[in-house]
Amino acid sequence: MKVFSTFKYQIILTITALVWLLFVFFSLQLQYQNTIYPDASSYLKAGQLLAEGFIPHHYRPYGMAFYSCLPRIFGPGSETIFNYIKAVNVPVWLASILLLFSTLKFYTSNRKAFIFTLAYISCVGVVILNNLLLSEIPWITLLLIAIYGLTMYKSETSHLWLAIGVSATIVSILVRPVSKFILVILLIVYWRDIWLLLKTNYKFLVLGSALLLVTQCSMMKKTYGDFTVSYIDYYTVHHYVTDIINLKQLYRESNESSSFSEFKEGVYKSRDTLKSSLSEDSIDYQSIGFSKQRRKAKAFFVETMSNQPLAMFSIYGNNLYEHLIMPSLYVKDAKNIKETSLFPIAKNGFYWLSHFQNTGFSILGILSIFFSILLILKKRVQWQEDKLMIFLALTLSYTILVLGLSSEQYDRLNIPNYAMIIILACMVIHKWKSKVMLKS
Repeated sequence: MKVFSTFKYQIILTITALVWLLFVFFSLQLQYQNTIYPDASSYLKAGQLLAEGFIPHHYRPYGMAFYSCLPRIFGPGSETIFNYIKAVNVPVWLASILLLFSTLKFYTSNRKAFIFTLAYISCVGVVILNNLLLSEIPWITLLLIAIYGLTMYKSETSHLWLAIGVSATIVSILVRPVSKFILVILLIVYWRDIWLLLKTNYKFLVLGSALLLVTQCSMMKKTYGDFTVSYIDYYTVHHYVTDIINLKQLYRESNESSSFSEFKEGVYKSRDTLKSSLSEDSIDYQSIGFSKQRRKAKAFFVETMSNQPLAMFSIYGNNLYEHLIMPSLYVKDAKNIKETSLFPIAKNGFYWLSHFQNTGFSILGILSIFFSILLILKKRVQWQEDKLMIFLALTLSYTILVLGLSSEQYDRLNIPNYAMIIILACMVIHKWKSKVMLKS
């Protein structure tokens, strides 16, 4: 009973999360869905390369490759990995829930922290990711470890917690390379604290994480020719932004009666691999090697940005808008395999719930960033005292803005922002209330 009274919120949150998980899974028959999405296939391949020859994947760093290998403890084969990824994802998802609650307690009451965490648990898009081999769940958990570490550092001023925050951020790059700019933000905001950290014994935790990152880059250099974490950033911008401009031009010239989406799908299917509109001498973009692809994609981006900036911003803005409002793709794609009468009702309900949740969290996130900026402009934020709020506002601004560089992912890419949005919103409210109380 003493354990329950001490950890009653954590226990109730865990039980609630598991019950909700089972309800969503059985309602949508997720245990029977067998669609394998392209990103999942690439994570599977990354795991295979790591397990069979310690070879880096050109897009997926070995942090996510290692995560993809964990289901192998239940047996070899891709079918086993896709079937048992749930056993890996669920504990990590539960950890993210407890980390969120533990962080929120610093900025609001236990009761309110509990309610806000329940709101996060209810997110259909997040729950469904437990069924998939994707990077969102481990990535957001690492970021929440980092945020919790920075929160504890603010509370206790122990460099151990700062080291945990910095190290978790570095390791998150090995799961999703997009985190490298989050690390840059962290280094800018906490540069003085990190400098002092490096004079303590806790520096070895940070240096160990940095060594993992350097190892990834060294493996990429040896295998593909560039000292980089991944080539995914250049491919993403080319595939979802600059190449779309070229395809739209071809679409207009073709006088096709089909929609642009159908035309684009047809073009992609007609290519053995994705050909580049920027290739020279008719060289296939995917056959020239990743190092050369990178240089060509960068050059084409600069050229397109110079010649067609409005077209670039139009595509970027449309991508960003869609990712901020779209429902769950995985609810949309779910099939009534067992042919139950309740399935259509459940699917329709979860589809619209995921749509409202994505839109709602997007609005809350934008408002939280806006009021963070307002607090800074009104000089109600002090750098030393509120650097965690500044870091989180900058990080969330970045992770939202980067959504425009991809497309056709529905709510998936915005889902990792949900927990950060809740934390920042609570921090802003806490700060606003404290300043009002001081004035009164």
